[in-house]
Amino acid sequence: MFFFFSKQINAVIIAPEFFGARHALETLNQLIIYDDATDGLVTIRDANITDSPAFHFRSLALDTSRNYFSVESIMRTIDGMAASKLNTFHWHITDSHSFPFQSQTYPKMSQYGAYTPNQVSINKFFKLLILYGSEIWTLKKNNRD
Repeated sequence: MFFFFSKQINAVIIAPEFFGARHALETLNQLIIYDDATDGLVTIRDANITDSPAFHFRSLALDTSRNYFSVESIMRTIDGMAASKLNTFHWHITDSHSFPFQSQTYPKMSQYGAYTPNQVSINKFFKLLILYGSEIWTLKKNNRD
């Protein structure tokens, strides 16, 4: 593998859809590093990458009903999923033995169902995470390239 030091990199990305282009940019980002010593970019000198997903659904499941995760750690998980080009987030929020979700319809469910009062997820956190995921990751139900 040959590495190339430069202040300029030329790249051509051809993708039929936005999601393919976004994944190509993520791949490009993973191939380039900045070198402080030379004040330049370090990358592979010549590369021709042809890539497509092996599976339509590339997902991660997070079980917050049995294991408490802070909002910040879920955001880091979403960032990691985007960097790994995963496209489906399965969020297991409640279960028969744990109900840490603060329901507006049945507000006492979380009071009796969460492991501790400090491990209850309130609605504003869900809204924040959904907005964060859609901005970072642009979930689109029928378009998983």
